[in-house]
Amino acid sequence: MLKSSPIRFLRQSSGISRKRSPARILSVSAAETRACGKKLARHLRPGDVVFLCGSVGSGKTTFAQGVAAGLGLREYLRSSSFILVNEYCVRGTPLYHIDLYRLEGLSFDSFGLEEYLYGDGICLIEWADKIVHSSVKSYWNIDFQSAGDNAREITVAWLPRRKEKRSGKDNSI
Repeated sequence: MLKSSPIRFLRQSSGISRKRSPARILSVSAAETRACGKKLARHLRPGDVVFLCGSVGSGKTTFAQGVAAGLGLREYLRSSSFILVNEYCVRGTPLYHIDLYRLEGLSFDSFGLEEYLYGDGICLIEWADKIVHSSVKSYWNIDFQSAGDNAREITVAWLPRRKEKRSGKDNSI
């Protein structure tokens, strides 16, 4: 059995957390990218939204597979490039894997997918940078950048809903 290498956090990153964000991670293999997804899964709760942004082949689906495995999904999470939404159930919690690759510059609400975004499930959205998400509640933003050869830098950031300091009103981001 191969021993997996530890996740390498870059420049003062201390790990994935809602409080200590962002974390920057160097991954040099698909196994490490999956392990990073599993690590994020420990922090996810019903109702969470995860935006996966990066170029073709940057590791978005591999990361999503790690998240699903970390949540306890026993079946294989499929790439959903030709299907807008794949639905799974993990320990009684819905898991939605959404791929927006074929969509351009449209608001999420225009597709009637708000029930996924604002529901009680966990929502993984590949190509989230293709949609306008100005009205989205708090979310995890995962960015994938090439770091040469098979390496990629993964930035994991929790972006909480902002509140106005004076009025205490919620201003969604």
